[in-house]
Amino acid sequence: MNKFIKKIAVVLAMAMVFTAMPMSVFAEAALPDINGNPVIGEKPTATVNNLGSMIVKAGEYSNVDNIFDKNTTEDMSLSFVVQFLADQDAEDMETSPFADWYGDFVITFDGLENGAISTEGIYLAGHYGSFGWVKVPVEGIITTIENGARYPVMLGVGMGQKYDYICSGVQDFKCAMYIPDNIIEANPDIEVKLELCIVDNNGGSDAATAAIIANENIYTVNEHVYTAEDFVTFVASANGKKYTTLQSAVANANGGTVTLLENIDLPTAVEVTSDVTVDLAGKTITLKEDTVGDGAFHVTGGTLTINDSVGGAVVNGVGNNNYSMALWADGGHIVINAGKYTNVGAGSDDAYDLIYAKNSGTVKIYGGTFEAHTPKWTLNQHDSTNGKITVYGGTFVGVNPAEVYTEPTQPLS
Repeated sequence: MNKFIKKIAVVLAMAMVFTAMPMSVFAEAALPDINGNPVIGEKPTATVNNLGSMIVKAGEYSNVDNIFDKNTTEDMSLSFVVQFLADQDAEDMETSPFADWYGDFVITFDGLENGAISTEGIYLAGHYGSFGWVKVPVEGIITTIENGARYPVMLGVGMGQKYDYICSGVQDFKCAMYIPDNIIEANPDIEVKLELCIVDNNGGSDAATAAIIANENIYTVNEHVYTAEDFVTFVASANGKKYTTLQSAVANANGGTVTLLENIDLPTAVEVTSDVTVDLAGKTITLKEDTVGDGAFHVTGGTLTINDSVGGAVVNGVGNNNYSMALWADGGHIVINAGKYTNVGAGSDDAYDLIYAKNSGTVKIYGGTFEAHTPKWTLNQHDSTNGKITVYGGTFVGVNPAEVYTEPTQPLS
């Protein structure tokens, strides 16, 4: 942990040198000294603003190993950015009994599934005034981050700064972090807390460091806590776990039910290879930028059962391709109980399949609404590979499935 803290300390130390503080008001309070005895004085305060996620362009940040070189070639993604604004300046702190206390930034992780997470792909970043952003990779410094561990930044490496110096040196300081989606997905209860605190310096830096790590006899000026939902959007759930992609939810359903949590614009088809039930739950699936055209679900094995427990769900197959189908049973099987399926607006061709069966794949339709760009091709069984579509119910716009003669074995059953 010491090597990790030391790297971050460099960034935060620079933050304190390169910036300045605004004026504000503060209230009187009794804060504990290093022994837990109350000290009466004007309570330090700070404003914390959540700035959300951010992308810092290449050339607008430097790496911690070479902080004066901004010749970076890749954009830097930040999962979250939090802004700390201390409300006192140096003049305000002149008469404060807390002016000589240590001020420090603390980082804490909680809610980790296995008590710790790998640091692979994680990095921190700090921004200080005109100097700009500095990136601090965590990977390679430490291998894991422990659940509940408190990381005091400055005091952890003997670089403690007095709070009055922080008030005169830090203005508009931004802390940021990037955590890869796979880590968040594996830790859906994760919380990351960024905290600005002060601690009595009469016991020396070692005692102050120990107090911060133990969370005893310190005062938190302000903090901000991020949860998993602040980092990523969970679009589906399966077996009580949330996922950031529909594909990962389907792949991990183990024969159970996947429930949509958000509207989804798929990059390409969700591949289905084993039994799974998908509850559309009133949500909309689109494929606006899909260049492949295998549909929203491409079923090559098992049975995909589609329900809609809420109502109003839509699967729109229109994509950036020549097919724009909604569903494809390609050797696997599909059972449709509900939902609206459409590819209206597909293009200028005269044959866009909406529901397609091929390679002994089967589709059974018990409910739902079907509206195709080319109604004659709402349902299409491949001519020579034994695809089969059976209609038991549902609503069909512009076509009667019992009177469709697009296949040699028509009409459809």
